[in-house]
Amino acid sequence: MERFGRYELLRKIATGGMAEIYLARQAGIEGFEKLLVLKRILPHLAENEEFVEMFLHEARVAVRLNHPNVVQIFDLGEADGAFFIAMEYIHGEDARRIWRQSELVGNPIPVPLVCRIVMDAAAGLDYAHKRTDASGAPLRIIHRDVSPQNLLVSFEGAVKVVDFGIAKAADQATQTRSGVLKGKYSYMSPEQASGKEIDNRTDQFALGIVFYELLTLRRLFKRSNDIQTLTAVSECKVAPPSGLNSRIPEGLDAIVMRALARNPNDRYRDLSEMQMAIEEWLLVNQQPSSPSHLAAFLKAIYADRLAKEQEVGTPVFQDPSEPSSSVSARQSPRRRTGLSAVGQPSLGERTRAARRGSRLGGSLVGKPATYSAPPLAGNEDDDEPTPVEPEPITGSSVSRLVSRMSGRKKAALGALGVAVLAAAAGVLLLQPQGRTVTTRPGGEAPQPVAEAPQVAAPRYAGLKIVTTPVGASVVVDGKRQEEPTPLTVAGLELGVHQVFIEHKGYLDEQRAVKLDEEGTIVPLNLELRADPKQLLVRLVVETEPPGAEVILDGQRLGPAPISRMVRANRTAQLEVTRGGYKLLREEVLLGAGPEKKLVFTLEALGHQSSRQPSGPATVSLDCDPPASIWEGKTYLGQTPFRGQLSPGRHRLTLVNRDLGFERTVPLVLEAGETVARSFRLDQGDVLIVATPWADVFLRGKKVGTTPMPKMTLYEGEHQFTLVNTDLGKKKSVLVMVKPGRLEKMTVDMAAE
Repeated sequence: MERFGRYELLRKIATGGMAEIYLARQAGIEGFEKLLVLKRILPHLAENEEFVEMFLHEARVAVRLNHPNVVQIFDLGEADGAFFIAMEYIHGEDARRIWRQSELVGNPIPVPLVCRIVMDAAAGLDYAHKRTDASGAPLRIIHRDVSPQNLLVSFEGAVKVVDFGIAKAADQATQTRSGVLKGKYSYMSPEQASGKEIDNRTDQFALGIVFYELLTLRRLFKRSNDIQTLTAVSECKVAPPSGLNSRIPEGLDAIVMRALARNPNDRYRDLSEMQMAIEEWLLVNQQPSSPSHLAAFLKAIYADRLAKEQEVGTPVFQDPSEPSSSVSARQSPRRRTGLSAVGQPSLGERTRAARRGSRLGGSLVGKPATYSAPPLAGNEDDDEPTPVEPEPITGSSVSRLVSRMSGRKKAALGALGVAVLAAAAGVLLLQPQGRTVTTRPGGEAPQPVAEAPQVAAPRYAGLKIVTTPVGASVVVDGKRQEEPTPLTVAGLELGVHQVFIEHKGYLDEQRAVKLDEEGTIVPLNLELRADPKQLLVRLVVETEPPGAEVILDGQRLGPAPISRMVRANRTAQLEVTRGGYKLLREEVLLGAGPEKKLVFTLEALGHQSSRQPSGPATVSLDCDPPASIWEGKTYLGQTPFRGQLSPGRHRLTLVNRDLGFERTVPLVLEAGETVARSFRLDQGDVLIVATPWADVFLRGKKVGTTPMPKMTLYEGEHQFTLVNTDLGKKKSVLVMVKPGRLEKMTVDMAAE
């Protein structure tokens, strides 16, 4: 056992291009010991200032981050002439290897658990994006290398973001050179691939790629060579995932496709918004996705490995020669590993794991899975970021680009990639046999290049959209159409397309439409539903004597009796006037019912008494929604209410305990007068986010367990109680609900 400073190096986990990774132990007094991962710079690079700075930069960025979904850095130092980073040890695997293992045992990761992995990774990245320094200034940390390899999942169900080796912070000393691409090409955003300025939305796009691939079990942008991969990223042509795998519910398409929008402005504002969208989908669809479910799935597919670990009493790792997720792709050795490098399970293990996984996963998938494992080579990642320096495109520059690639990539550089570069330099030669060759500097003999595989041309169909009523605006796959309905949208690739329809006065509609036959026009006919806020109610007003003029909100409706359709769900001012009679003015509540009927008896002016009015006042109260009326501890009745109260000051309270609202109504009453008041309470939304989780109670009743969707409540104060039995914690949160607003409350149940 090798000692390194104050650490004991138990076993080498991996060796990368820049560092060695060890499982280490830190021992202390009274038998204290802690397992951790130690990353030590390679001896021959210790004098290389650039490599040392890159190594230290990773530690400087990561040490600022303290979040449950980010791997923790414990120590940065130098021992025996070598720099090292000591970090949290995660007993688990990265998402890419979990994907591969699930394929090997024939049990793909259940959709809700994919959501859990992405949701927790989003939480960790969002924390990094919003981290500030001691003065409160934003650090603007961008990971820039989000990929399945850099998302670790422990056997206890915890998800951790790792490897901030090429992360960018606002105050970093070194800056990326113009034209140099950092990161894995197939997980870059279009703006990152083109060398443009990036912000935290580039990490969102990369996480969207991970989400897409874990759902569909297919690589999204990976092509046969770097040039084709970067081209695919830049073009960003993405089919909705539900069209590629029948196990994926269509409801997830909107979340994935928004994260993968080509224009950063069309993505989520930040990753917390994406996290909330996934949480809401899980709850609405009642999909179990807790860390406990994730842990159970991992223990099922890795049962034999965990049994072996229990037998030998130490963690079991892969062959150290295979790159570890703890080493960034830029630092990792470049070799394709076969199934044996993973430790291909035996037939017995695959059968047992599939049986266990099917029992576990049956309740975790929205639709029955139709699954056939694709070749595992398609799951391998060859995305070492080769720096691409800007230079004039010439024959020699093409040769230099090819020569900089590894042998495997050079062989894989197909006709399309070479044609793009060489045609610009004017050095493309087509031989009679049809093979593409490139000239070498100095007139050397041309060398044949392996032909790229043929890619089938996309097939197209159309969509005819008709709405009742006509004139609706249409958005297809995020692109707004110029013409209103009815219209035909042509040139759509086969697959599933997202259609969003909006029309003033009607509820928005969203549909996923599948086009599966080339050259056809698929009809989409929709009858739009009226917006409740635009609903009408029939107002009937009768007077005695008849013929009085009826005025509603300043608009004359005509002489009574009248019957008119007016806008519902509001409070309105009504006036009734007739010559020789006292003006009647009243506030009326127009609900959503089919009819509101009002009958008034007018008081003749000639019959007014010269005596001072005496006796009680008459009070009319109405409220939407209905409420009980209290004065102090005295119950007066239920709305709509009409009764008599003594003259003087009164303080009434409208209460609906089931809906959780109270409204205080102060009144000053004159003897003999009639007073009418109407109230309509508006609603707002509340979203409770608790980490790691909490049962949520409102007014003594349990309303859900986080993650949970937003709740719509009536305006006013609402007291929530959050309980986490695992931590033995109970917290109270007071939320002020405002009309039409979303109030988000984030509670850390582990905090004191």
